[in-house]
Amino acid sequence: MDGFPYEGDLNYLNPADIVNVTVMKDAAAASIYGARAANGVISITTRKGSIRKPVINFSSNVFVTGKPDAGYLNLMNSKEMVDLQQEFFNRWHPSYNDGIRRSAQTKAVEALYEHEQGRITQEQLDATLNRLRGNNLQDQLEDLFLRNSVKHRQAFSAAGGTEAHQYSIFMNYTNTGDYAPRTRNEEINVGLNDRVKVFKWLDAEIGAVTNIRNSKYLRQNPTDLYTAMPYEQLQNPDGSYAFYNYLKSPYEIQRLIDLGLHDETYNPLEESYNSQLSYATNYIRLQGGFTAKIIRGLSLDVKYQTERGTIYQKGYYTANSWYVKNMINDAAQIGPNGDLIKNVPDGGQLYETRGASKSYTARAQLNFDREVARRHRITALAGMERRAIAQEATYIFKMGYSDNNLQFQPVDEYVLGSLKNTQSIDGNFFWSFNANTNFRYVEERYVSAYGNFGYTFDGKYNLSGSARVDNSNLFGTDPRYRYLPLWSVGASWRMTEEDFMKDISWLNSLTLRTTYGLGGNVARTTGPFLQAKSTFNTEARANATDILYPPTNPCAGRKRLLPISGWISAC
Repeated sequence: MDGFPYEGDLNYLNPADIVNVTVMKDAAAASIYGARAANGVISITTRKGSIRKPVINFSSNVFVTGKPDAGYLNLMNSKEMVDLQQEFFNRWHPSYNDGIRRSAQTKAVEALYEHEQGRITQEQLDATLNRLRGNNLQDQLEDLFLRNSVKHRQAFSAAGGTEAHQYSIFMNYTNTGDYAPRTRNEEINVGLNDRVKVFKWLDAEIGAVTNIRNSKYLRQNPTDLYTAMPYEQLQNPDGSYAFYNYLKSPYEIQRLIDLGLHDETYNPLEESYNSQLSYATNYIRLQGGFTAKIIRGLSLDVKYQTERGTIYQKGYYTANSWYVKNMINDAAQIGPNGDLIKNVPDGGQLYETRGASKSYTARAQLNFDREVARRHRITALAGMERRAIAQEATYIFKMGYSDNNLQFQPVDEYVLGSLKNTQSIDGNFFWSFNANTNFRYVEERYVSAYGNFGYTFDGKYNLSGSARVDNSNLFGTDPRYRYLPLWSVGASWRMTEEDFMKDISWLNSLTLRTTYGLGGNVARTTGPFLQAKSTFNTEARANATDILYPPTNPCAGRKRLLPISGWISAC
């Protein structure tokens, strides 16, 4: 992005501020931009100021996208689905058992089992199946749970300048409402670029871009329900929420209620009101530098860029949320005296992520571009670069939480790690607190030197060469990997500049080019060095270390349980 590696989200970029995008895939690009460029480089240039009178632009746009049309999916309707399930059931079905009785079956299969067990008559079965044949989930989804997506954007920009000073500023505001109700995404982009000619031989520039985003979303996208049973319903004829078969049968739900546990009746529409899910990010990029002209054709560039970002994600599920009630019920046990033990406390639940990222790039580069003799031009550059990228995040999960007073209840994390004889369908409950409560920190550092040389004769024949050496904390300590150079050599021939092609009017550019070189990738997850991941194992009450990428095969895929203060170096 504008000559620097870009660590931000591509969604932070406003297409209106992009001047051009160039894709470089040859070996020369890889050697100039380092090991990360082995698969090519996408170079993006944003809008800058120019020598002209001030130009001010303002635009306001509204985009309306209609609800998705599920007809293109060509799904079975309710009648087809009921007939198919009835045919399959009559051909073969698993024998009725306690697991089937407690687990949620599709409504048609559930009615067929009820009839087989003698709980309903043939007339009642026929009435149930005919009612299901007449239901239409798609219509209810589009009426109750979907809306047109509306996006509006306001954009302001101003640019201009003189020989001594060019500037460009912009501000954009975008508000998007998704198909699901109670969802939105607000985004603000603000940026400026300023270039000043300090002296005839010295130019300075500075730029700043910031992005602020706030989003609200649902855990389940309503469009996912298009592939649910077509005869399910969101709402009864009287306007009440319909019973939506999900994981547990009506019999099992009533059994849990009789024990004193929560009602796990599920309805997607109702559930959308029982959670508050939000996402917020802040990003800023600052860059600046100067270009000094030393002699004719020779200049020095010194540039610096820093990026900073924060993220905050919150998922609050109220005490009425199905996800909360399901966890409480699945972890509950019946004590020796017949008393009910709730290992997961009543109340809401909170998932929260706080993260930050930062990076910097400092670069000094000499540039030479000069015609040294008639028909002979030499271009060259040489530079040094230092980069660092760091990302950190904290994940927390709290039970029995209330967003009103910010209080939560303590839990026995050892016990929750492996519970037996619980009220879940299979009688077990496993919860890994490391999955939702942990810390993360990643850092990458690079020190690089690079150079590029090109020679052109008569504007037609070109020879080029480039080389780069990267040193990084990701390459281990072995010098064989730390200082491996990336290089390339190449040649090209601009054939359309030859006299024998001047008369071909339909061809304006034809170049024959070949390059050869050595490239590579930054091996974040593979390589000849031991890599391991450690998490806490509740059953062993110790850290379990998983050897991910060993230097020798005998250790592959093995795990060792280690004391908190201990470590092993061999399998």
